Formats: sequence, structure tokens, C-alpha cells
Amino acid sequence: MVKLAFDRNDNIYVSDKDNKMIQKLDSEGNFLMQVLLAGNEKPLFNAPGHIAVDDQGNIYVADWTSRHIEGTDNPRLYVYGPCIHKLSATGAMIYTYFVDEVSAKPGTVVPGTFIVDETGQYGWALRPKDYDRELLVAVDSRDDVYILDVKNNIIYRYNSSGKKLLSFGGYGSGNGEMDAPSDMTVDKDGNLVVADKGNHRIVKFDSTGNHLLSFGSKGQDAGDFIEPINVVVTRNNEIFVKDSSKFERIGLQHPFRGRSTGVGEEYAIQSFEDSETEQLEERIRRLEEALEEGEDKEKAKEKLLAKYSRYYTVIERVQKFNSAGGYMDKAIYKIDKNNRELHDLAFLSLDPQGRIYLRDEDTLVIRRYNIKGFVPRLSEVEATYTARTENSDESFLEDYGDIDEKADLEDTRMNLSVKQALLVNYDLTEKWNLSLNNTNVFAKRDSTYETPPKPEDNYDYGDTGWDNTFGLNLKFIADPDPYGYREMNFYSQLLTGSTDYSSTAIFTNVNQQYTEREGSADGIVVGTDLDIHSRMNVSLEYLRLSPGILSRNFSTYLYDVSGDLYQTSKSHNTSNILVGELNIKF
Repeated sequence: MVKLAFDRNDNIYVSDKDNKMIQKLDSEGNFLMQVLLAGNEKPLFNAPGHIAVDDQGNIYVADWTSRHIEGTDNPRLYVYGPCIHKLSATGAMIYTYFVDEVSAKPGTVVPGTFIVDETGQYGWALRPKDYDRELLVAVDSRDDVYILDVKNNIIYRYNSSGKKLLSFGGYGSGNGEMDAPSDMTVDKDGNLVVADKGNHRIVKFDSTGNHLLSFGSKGQDAGDFIEPINVVVTRNNEIFVKDSSKFERIGLQHPFRGRSTGVGEEYAIQSFEDSETEQLEERIRRLEEALEEGEDKEKAKEKLLAKYSRYYTVIERVQKFNSAGGYMDKAIYKIDKNNRELHDLAFLSLDPQGRIYLRDEDTLVIRRYNIKGFVPRLSEVEATYTARTENSDESFLEDYGDIDEKADLEDTRMNLSVKQALLVNYDLTEKWNLSLNNTNVFAKRDSTYETPPKPEDNYDYGDTGWDNTFGLNLKFIADPDPYGYREMNFYSQLLTGSTDYSSTAIFTNVNQQYTEREGSADGIVVGTDLDIHSRMNVSLEYLRLSPGILSRNFSTYLYDVSGDLYQTSKSHNTSNILVGELNIKF
């Protein structure tokens, strides 16, 4: 676990629990100093946690340690407890603040263990319950130290000499109460600002412990929070808050899945093969198995989704408020789970300039980003282009059982189809998503029908066609909670297509008969799909299709054996369809 703090010169302080040390870096991340060992060359820290820095550069670090109970010898008694170490700007120990009583023998039975103390003598160390519990620390311009006991929801204020001045707070959801606070800082007026995680809000106290205000409530709208985890006050006294809200965008659909596209009357190109459907279902099945059987379900999910999805993005947000708790703005940032280098980024901290720090959980590298609000960027557009072509040649030879060995029928066919699909996805905000898709299909068939005994019945056939589908979908995530998930979709589609068919006699000296057929299609689809409740969905869709029954509106022209037009026919129809649907899950 790593925690960050920043001084007035923008230097960065890193509390590294795993390596039991503190590092100081300059504003560009260059190493300046580390605090690791005490004067006796033993580790100075047991589990350094939350960290703060005062205006003189003194460092305050949450930890746990032991203190000798004066007057006890043979054996010497020690008692463990949570504490805050105060270090000088050069890393020398100045003072240790304890929130529990560690100067007297406990009045109850307490577990303990034998130790060897700093003098080399045997001693007995008492370990009360929660001796290593989490503390948060902040320091004001008077160098008064505020220590927040997370488990007990109590804030203690000490002066620079270590004297306890007051305590306030308590468990609950009322004014001045807290539930599992996660972060704490001091604003420019000397007020204490606390991220009240369990109550999904921010609480502000003055320096004497009086409750000034609370803002925020559980939710994911502007000004709401889902378990705020980090709060920082900027140099102009604005409050930045990072909460636990996460919005996932996952694209699993195949580019050619959708409405089938016909070419001519004789044959059609299928939009999605059965084998491809099975492959997609197999991908989803493997994701579900990983979630059920994997040791680390979240990691298993991320790896499989990154491997099999077209895109997999996690969106998180930071909100900005004025000093009175009024909502001002928000910014979102995205983590591309398909990116080999950056997929493992995790939030770490905000600094007083409103910049965000993310830590690569794989390489342990810390990255800093500027927050500039919502500005559409082309680099954040997720797009997929897919093309597929299929070509086939077929030939048929038939002899109808007469005494010669010559073929009575020869039929050759050449089929060509080309499909192209472009899918574009963009997250407008953490809740609004826009996706565009365009699918284009071209098909061509040439065939020759020959009957050597009857040259007048020999024909060439040609058939070409194309279809284009352009779709737009605007999605709003009303509730991203997987157990109460609700979304609203507003979509439209524009459909166009055409076909040209012809059949021509091969031997025009005996037969000039031929046929021309022209086909066209167009349509529009608009609809909405709304989750009224996590178990109730309604949808409404309007379709205007021309044609509404066949694949094309056709105009046909027939020419006789002399090449003269003798018949024309047309088949045109239009359908207007309105569909409503209600789904309820019991």
C-alpha cells in the first residue's frame, strides 16, 4: 500500500507500507531523500500509512509501535498501539503521538509476547485489540495535529508539543458523525475536511470540532458520491473529491451481427454464421467460468475481457466543489484495459493543484496526469474496422442418360461477396455513451447455363447488389450497479440497398431474349429501450421499410426472342410498423 503527501513546494512524499519506508521526491519525481532506518539501524516503521507534511517540512506518518511502561523491570513491560510519528525535514524522529493509553498497565487481560528490547534485555510486549488499526493525519498552519481514528470515528487534536487538546466526532450519520472515514485534509481557513466514506459524503469541521457543513449523498449524479476515498483542498480553497464510482464499457459484439442482407431473389448473404455465434458464446462462457472458479476473480475477468473484447474501458471521475460544498464541475479519466502498458493503472491520490496520480500495479510506476475537465479527444475514440471477403466457383455437368457421352447441361457459377463494418464508440461522460456503426455488403454472381443440344436455351446470368446499414445509439447508464443495473438506449438506423439482375441469351443468332430487373430498398428504424426498473423493461420501436415483405422493390423488363420489349412489371410495397414491448422478470 502506498500513500502520498505534498508540501508547499510541490515536493512529493511517498509512504511505502510494504518496504517500511518514506521517500521524498521533487515535483518532477526525482529522488531527494528516504527515511528507512532508526539510529540503531533497525527499521524505523512497522507499517507506515497515511502521511502529511507541515509548512516547515516536518513529516507526519501513521504507524503502530510500542512504548515502555515506566517503572516496570524484570521484565520490562511494553504496550503496542497505533501512533503518528513526527519526523524532521531531514527524517530525524521528533515525537510520537499515541491515541491510546500506553503509559500504564492495562486493567484487563491482554495477550502478549516475549521480545528483546533496544537495550538487548528481555521484555514482555502487550498487544491490545486493534493495536495496529488505521489512523489518518492532517496538520494545520499552527502545526496542530489532527489524528482520525478510523475504526472509532473519533478525531483528536494535539498541539505541536504532543498535548491532547480535544476530541470530537463519533459513529453515525448525523451532523458531526462519521462512518468509516477514508481521508482527511485541512483547508486554507484551518477547517478540517473529511471524506466520510460510509455515509457517501464530505464533512467539514472547524478547528474546535464544531460541525460546519456536510455535502453529498449516495448516488452517481453530479454532486453525489459512491464511497469517497480521497479529498484534497487546492490552493484557491476548492475541494476535489475522488469517489469509488467505476463505469465499465465492454464491447463483445461481432461487427457483422445484425439484420440479414439480401441480394436479389435467388440467394442471400447471411449476416452472422452459426459457427461465429458459437465462438462468441464460448467467449462469454469462459468469462463466466473465470468469475466462478478463478482465485482472483477480478483479475481473471480483466484478462479475459481484454483478450476477447473489441474494447474494455473503465471510467472513473473526480468532482470539484467550492469551499461551501457547492458542486462546480467534474472530470473523467479512462483506463484502457486493452492497453498492454497502461491496463493496470489504479488511483493513488490527488495533489493541491488538482492533478491526479495513478499507480501501475504491475510495474509499480506512479504516473501523474493533469485534469482539464471534459474535452472530446480523438485519441479516446474506440473504433474497429472489419472486412471479410468470400469467393466461390461452382460447376455442374449433367448427362440425361442417352446413348452419347456428351453433356446435356453445363452450369457454371461464380459468387463473390465483400463485407465491411466500422464500429465507433465514444464515452461522452461516465454515464452517456455514443456508438456508431456502418455495415456495407457487396455481392456479385455470374453464371452460365448451357444446353448444347438446344443453343436457344443457353443463357448468361448476372446479379449484383449492395446493402448499407448505418446505425446510431445513444446510451444512458441510469444505474451501473450490477445488481440493480438500468440503462436507457435511444437508437436509429438508416437502411439502403439495390440490386441489378440480368439474363441474356448466349447465341443471339437464334435467340435475342433477355431480362433486366432492378431492385431497391430503403428503410428507417427509430426506437428506445428503457429499463424502468432492474426487473422491468419497456421498448418502443418504429420501422418504415420499403419494401416491407420482400428483400427489394423490383421493376422487371422482359424482351422476346427478337429483342423487343414485350412486358414490364413492378412489385413495390411499403410497411409502417410500430412495436411496443414490456418485459417483467419475476
